Amino acid sequence: MNARTIVAVGSDGTGSVFADLAPIESSLINDLVVDESTGRTYVGAFGYDLYAGESLRPGPLYVVDPVGSVRPVADGLVFPNSMNVLPGTRTLVVSETWGGRLTAFDIEADGSLSGRREWAVLPEGVTPDGSTVDAEGGIWVCSVDTGEFLRVVEGGAVTDRIDAPGLCAIDCALGGEDGRTLYLATADSYDPDVTAQTRTGRISAVRVAVPGVTS
Repeated sequence: MNARTIVAVGSDGTGSVFADLAPIESSLINDLVVDESTGRTYVGAFGYDLYAGESLRPGPLYVVDPVGSVRPVADGLVFPNSMNVLPGTRTLVVSETWGGRLTAFDIEADGSLSGRREWAVLPEGVTPDGSTVDAEGGIWVCSVDTGEFLRVVEGGAVTDRIDAPGLCAIDCALGGEDGRTLYLATADSYDPDVTAQTRTGRISAVRVAVPGVTS
């Protein structure tokens, strides 16, 4: 995030810079997703200095081609965060944290994005941070401000909810032998200066009905 680089880590644990966004993006970069069908990576940026208390400004999305070249593909997002490619589609869904919504794009053959549209408006107060998609195209969304994990389908209906009272819901992932274990990451804050001192972050696990996507 701070260096604004994407690092490729080999099987031996050593890393090398795969893409450098610093020359074109001044704010911190955020979550990313790899489009497995093309090898392209989509990554967002804050758009402003959240931790220094700057006023909110929209943030962009970039695509990184398999050779490491970077180009912008969308802008004007209200704190773009986690992203998912819906299974069986060429649809990218992006969490807009301070916008309280999930926004969809069509992925074009060259990696560019088109057809921007509202995929789901989330319940009042929900601020989507990390997320993961399941085999039915439902998206588990972590609400960092309200301390809950919501499974949302297109149109905004919430089918499942897991509460984490008093905590920030940071991220989640589906896994386990049958793909039905939902791993939940929580902390007492999203401010790195706070979490470095309190060190209360943890990962929990719950069983869910719909498995994750298998390659």
